[in-house]
Amino acid sequence: MSSFLVAIDTTAAALDAALTENPILASLLSGSIAPDIYVKRVLAPIFHYTSESSAWLRRSSERLSAQGRYPGIAEHLAQKSEEERGHEAWALQDALALGARADAIRMASPPSAVKAYVVYNEATCSVGSPLAILGTSYVLEYVASRSGAKAVERLTARGGSSGIQRALRFLRAHAHDDLSHIEELRRALTSISEPRDQEAILVSAQVTAKLFPSFFSEPG
Repeated sequence: MSSFLVAIDTTAAALDAALTENPILASLLSGSIAPDIYVKRVLAPIFHYTSESSAWLRRSSERLSAQGRYPGIAEHLAQKSEEERGHEAWALQDALALGARADAIRMASPPSAVKAYVVYNEATCSVGSPLAILGTSYVLEYVASRSGAKAVERLTARGGSSGIQRALRFLRAHAHDDLSHIEELRRALTSISEPRDQEAILVSAQVTAKLFPSFFSEPG
C-alpha cells in the first residue's frame, strides 16, 4: 500500500476511533441518546452538511472532465452525485418521524464547524482541486461504514419506546452502502499518482476529520 493510501486510512481511522470523545456521539454510539438530542444535535447537522454534497460531486466531475484528466474518476464522481442526491431529505424524514417540524430543521443555524465545512468544500470544488472531494468522501464513508453501523445496531437494540428505531433511514442506508463505496474510492485513489493531487485529497480528508466531531458539539 502506498504512503498516500496509508495516510488517508490513518486519518479516517483516527477520526473513527476518537468519536466517543464527543459526548453526543458517545451517546449515539451506545444507543442511549435521547430522541430530542438525536434530532437537534445529530439529524439537524446531518441535514445541513449533506445538503450540498451532490452539487459538489457534480461540479468536481465537470471540472475534472473539462481539464481532460482522470476520466474514470470524473465518471465516478458524476455517478456519486446522482447517488447522493436527496440524502439530506432522509435526515429530515428521520427528524419528522420523531415529531420535529421541517421548517425548524431547515431554518436552524448550523454549528460553526458545519459552516466551515461547507465553505471549504465550496472553495475546493469551485476553484481548488476537483479531486479534493475524494478526501472528504473517503473520511465520511469510512466513519459511516464503521461507527455508523454500530450506532444503528445499538439504537435498534436499545431504542425501546423512544421511537428512534423508526428514525434511522439516513444512518442505516449509509452504514450499509458505504462499505462498497469505500472499495470504489480506494480503487480511484490508487490511480492517482501526482503528488499535488494526492496532497489536495489528503488535506481535504484531514480538514474533514478535524471538523467532523464539532458538527455535533454545538447547538444548531
